[in-house]
Amino acid sequence: MRLSRIPVIALGILFLLSLVGIFLGWSIPTMQERTVIQTTYKMEGKLDHTAFGHILNPEEEQKRSAQGKYFANLLKAVDVGYTYQFVPSRPATGRDVEQVQISAILESTGLWEKEVVLVPQTRYEGGADLTFRLDTASLQDLASRISRQLGVGNPSPYITLKATVQVEALTDSGPLTDTYTQTIRVGVVGSTLEWSAPLESSQKGYYKGLAYDHQGAFRYTLYLKPSLAFGTIERDEEGSFALAGLASTVEAKTPDPVFFTKIVDTMSVSYRYELLAQDLNAQSAAQITAVLENPGLWQKEVVIVPLATYTGPFSIDIPLDIAALQSTAAKINQELGIPGGVKQFLLKATVRTSAQTASGAREADFVQTTRLIPDTATLTWQRGLTKSEMATWDGVSYEQKGKFDYAIRLKDNILFGPITLRPDEEGIAGEGQGTEGPLPGTVLTSPAASADALEPLAVAKTYQKNSVERIDVKFDFPFTADPPASSLTQEVEITGVLKGTSWQETLTLVPPTPLSKDFTVAFPLDLPLLYAIIDFNQRQHPEPAAAWDLILSARVHAKANTAFGPIDDQLTQPLTLKMSSTEIAWPDATPQVKEGDIHRTALQPNNSASAARMGSLGVTGMVGVALAFVGWHYVEARRRRLSELESEALQLRGKYKELLLDVQDLPQRKDGTLVELNSMEAVIKTSEALLKPVLHITRPTKHTYAVLDDAIWYVYVHEVAATAPEPGTPAEDGP
Repeated sequence: MRLSRIPVIALGILFLLSLVGIFLGWSIPTMQERTVIQTTYKMEGKLDHTAFGHILNPEEEQKRSAQGKYFANLLKAVDVGYTYQFVPSRPATGRDVEQVQISAILESTGLWEKEVVLVPQTRYEGGADLTFRLDTASLQDLASRISRQLGVGNPSPYITLKATVQVEALTDSGPLTDTYTQTIRVGVVGSTLEWSAPLESSQKGYYKGLAYDHQGAFRYTLYLKPSLAFGTIERDEEGSFALAGLASTVEAKTPDPVFFTKIVDTMSVSYRYELLAQDLNAQSAAQITAVLENPGLWQKEVVIVPLATYTGPFSIDIPLDIAALQSTAAKINQELGIPGGVKQFLLKATVRTSAQTASGAREADFVQTTRLIPDTATLTWQRGLTKSEMATWDGVSYEQKGKFDYAIRLKDNILFGPITLRPDEEGIAGEGQGTEGPLPGTVLTSPAASADALEPLAVAKTYQKNSVERIDVKFDFPFTADPPASSLTQEVEITGVLKGTSWQETLTLVPPTPLSKDFTVAFPLDLPLLYAIIDFNQRQHPEPAAAWDLILSARVHAKANTAFGPIDDQLTQPLTLKMSSTEIAWPDATPQVKEGDIHRTALQPNNSASAARMGSLGVTGMVGVALAFVGWHYVEARRRRLSELESEALQLRGKYKELLLDVQDLPQRKDGTLVELNSMEAVIKTSEALLKPVLHITRPTKHTYAVLDDAIWYVYVHEVAATAPEPGTPAEDGP
């Protein structure tokens, strides 16, 4: 392609492109849609937190761990009590049953350890409350004997008291079984008796969607010997000081009540019995007897209230005639030839209860006695008027309770007046649990339980598990609209998903709650409960995971009315906490922002369409004019060039007519050499030198001049093109 054609082709391409531009410009619509914003609104949610725990310096920590110190050489006895309560988050479908055992752990640190049962496993329902006497001297003596037998050093002066509670409860999530253990340390160090603290403890538990608390507490009562430190000091006749009331050193129990028979006006005695069981109707057959005896010689049971049938709880009035009973006993002694009268007798209640269960009829026997000791002028009534027994029928737990009661009306007398005496069972500590009753003298008790105040901790990215008790989370949600919206209603719900490798639990932290504009919601994260859930699921799905995710999700659904239509939108704020066995990591909380608007669509003239159309026409017109001009110029230039070729050919014929020979074409050249000459003068010189004619071939756009010398051809081409053919390139139509 010759260079003179390039502008024409380029202009042709531009012209075609301009035609395409015209098509596109005229395809643009003259009207266009436009979005008109009428109302804008913005929702923003942010989760923040405050951690609470214990901030203790070493001195305060020492006070917490050693709460009570007492002088050991002043102690007469130590009574220890323990209470336990099972507290579910939802009411259980049946009564909870506790099996409680108290033991003492003796040890020589790192060498040996021995657990001694102090209170054997005992069954309770609906909670436990027990008391036992603690003999620290005997336990320490046992520890010393073990160390001597093993040939090791002295044992630890501390004894660990351990309460083990096995709980069974029927819940709406199914039958629950769990074990709770609580310990405190007590020991004689030098001259002091030390108790560790705290005495109260609680532990969270979790079972298939049910959260519950174990709540246990030790308590103690110290009975002191009379001493200058705690006794009452009086001045004697000689002016020296001494303790009052030191004549008796006998450590007596609380005495049994004694009544003077001479001033007794009337005596009414009764017995009450009840069977405690859920959904169980029972009938009882009961009788009251008196057991007369001469210990080691004879015994006689006398019916006072004959056998009768009762339904439900019942009470029996006992017509007790002590004089008649004494007379009967005296007659028996007389018949047997035994001198003297009755020294004591028993009142005995015998109850047989029957009930219909799912497996058929069941029966239970209950026997209770109370001892009376008559004397010449007095009647002693031994303590112990109440009794309780627990058992089960075909999985149904029940409890039998019995109680003797009396009311002794005195005649008008100088000592007491005409009063009525009734049983006073207060002060009988842990009857039937191995205690010996309270002792007289100075009594010290364990300090009352106090709420352990939590303090806010400094905000951090990571909290140690053992230093933080709970995290209070706050969710802020401002809602704004421009122009302001009306009838705004919002509902917030906050959930948490606790995830392990192969399990997850969904927790409702804030149930769906309607709130007003720009609200703040606060809720606690109970960390002991969360770790209880983790512990439960780790037991159900054993896995080596040492870290867990707690994904908090706060969702808000906002609705409002505006002049341009309703707003109905939602925002969700997620936050993921990382929990491990030792720490809790709180991430940076970035506010979650969501913006929206109410808009409409309108049509308006499309000014760009007109501009595009006019522009495309203008460009096409200019390109067309340029193309026409170039085409005309090209044709004109070609015409002028052809005229020059003809003129040159005529001049050469006139000048070299004897050398020029016009031919139609050159002969076929097979082999040889082609020599291209660059001017007509070179052709003439070659012809004259070789004495060969110049062959002239005429074509429309070129003239060819050739001198043939056998195998060598000398050729010169004169053509219309702006440039001659490159050397070695044959002419368009041959030489």
